Amino acid sequence: MTPRCAVLKTISLDFGFSAQDHFSRQARKPSNKTHQQTNIMKIAKTLFSSFGLLVSTGAAFCSILDGPVYNPLTGHNYYLLDTTSWTASESQAIALGGHLVTVNDAAENTFLVSTFSNFGGVTRALWTGLNDAAHEGTFVWSSGDPSLYRNWERGQPDNGGGFYPNLNYVNIWPSPGPRSPGQWDDHDNSNTFPDLPFNIYGVVEVVPEPTSMGLFALGLGIVVALRRQKLQRNR
Repeated sequence: MTPRCAVLKTISLDFGFSAQDHFSRQARKPSNKTHQQTNIMKIAKTLFSSFGLLVSTGAAFCSILDGPVYNPLTGHNYYLLDTTSWTASESQAIALGGHLVTVNDAAENTFLVSTFSNFGGVTRALWTGLNDAAHEGTFVWSSGDPSLYRNWERGQPDNGGGFYPNLNYVNIWPSPGPRSPGQWDDHDNSNTFPDLPFNIYGVVEVVPEPTSMGLFALGLGIVVALRRQKLQRNR
């Protein structure tokens, strides 16, 4: 994973900013710019600004272990992040344009477990977006999704039963694994367990944005529908 991150940062920092400086110097030189040259400068500045965005998302990019993985059942893309706390994982998910995963049904839960909980032959518990950090006992998804699907391990959530307070974040147990495979447990903001030899890894869910063609088709459909309504009124 490191080489890809290094290449990204090199392109962003060395090429983006050094080239932008070069164009800035050229712009300061007295010359008779044509309208075409001015447009080229505008395009170049826009491109270099986009390179700067790569720097801001570099940390999230470098934390990806797998993905995007497309799930045809939901139409969404998923990423497996490197192991870290729930709050750090959620921040990385937002930087990638999504949130920690919202699990809507048993089929999606099975997809997550089978795809990521033993990725690369490594046993991995998985962070979901479900949490009760704001109000103890009131679990909500970080995405804001109203999904009511739950797959709690027996006796969970227990908020640590008084022994481990502030267990506000929900993970899925790996399959195969020593605990209830595929079921859910509440945990603290740590990516490790005091008595288990594996860590927790965030799963990001990203809803693909409509394509330009899709938006065009939608807009065209609305225009056609409005014209039909207008014609019907005029008859």
